[in-house]
Amino acid sequence: MYKSWEDTGRDPGNQPNYIEMKSAFESLIRKSEKFLNLCIFIDGVDELDGDHRDLAEFICSLATQHVKVVVSSGPIATCLNVFQNHNCPTLKLQDLTAEDMELFIRDNLAAHPHMVEMTRHFPEETSALVTELKEKAAGVFLWVHLVVRLLINGIESGDDISDLQRKLRSLPPDLRDLYRRMISKMEPDHQIQAAGIFQLLHTWNRYIPDQPFRTIILNFAVQPPSKASSQPIRPLDSRTYQWFCSITEVRISSRYCGCWKFIRKTEIPTHKDRDPPTSPMRK
Repeated sequence: MYKSWEDTGRDPGNQPNYIEMKSAFESLIRKSEKFLNLCIFIDGVDELDGDHRDLAEFICSLATQHVKVVVSSGPIATCLNVFQNHNCPTLKLQDLTAEDMELFIRDNLAAHPHMVEMTRHFPEETSALVTELKEKAAGVFLWVHLVVRLLINGIESGDDISDLQRKLRSLPPDLRDLYRRMISKMEPDHQIQAAGIFQLLHTWNRYIPDQPFRTIILNFAVQPPSKASSQPIRPLDSRTYQWFCSITEVRISSRYCGCWKFIRKTEIPTHKDRDPPTSPMRK
């Protein structure tokens, strides 16, 4: 279905809009209902910048005897009301991940030496902080991973228990809003550089989706064209290669404000990328 849409000659960067997608799904179900059973998975309904009620009603209209729809979404009241009115079975992710999330928080936040010492002096407050953290995460591991890192940074910067409580309560529960807040705290120059790196990664994944974006490629990509093109064509020795990877890792970590680990289809930068390729044309 999507391939047929691409074959119409439209710009590959011009994705189908909401109306076109609805029409495509309706056509698919109408033409296949006599010979095909379908299970459709839809992720991130809450990320739609539009009418959530209309989308929820449309999703419910797709479900038939031959079509099952599995939907994941943040707790948007509009969607919850529509699904409830249609008697849709539901489950809460936080109910399934509670034990794993508690283990992650305990191993990464509660076990931090500064937090252990703080717990000795303020046991009730630190316990309440962990509980509030779990509840606010609502089962989203990426959110809790980022927030735990922010709280640890605060602890290591001298924050006391009241500072940590204020910081946690000030953080938005929505992941996109959290990203916006983190990026807004970056230096203006770093925001510009981060935007450039995101664009490089997006372009790479769009045109070379079957290969990871290697650290060494990024290292040269962020340099001025004249500097990158003036480099001698020869294999890099191991020490130089590892140094390039190291400085690029620091650059990425600071420009992405801790988010680079979660970017899809990237291997920039990891310890696995510290060995030079066997051929200059590889990686």
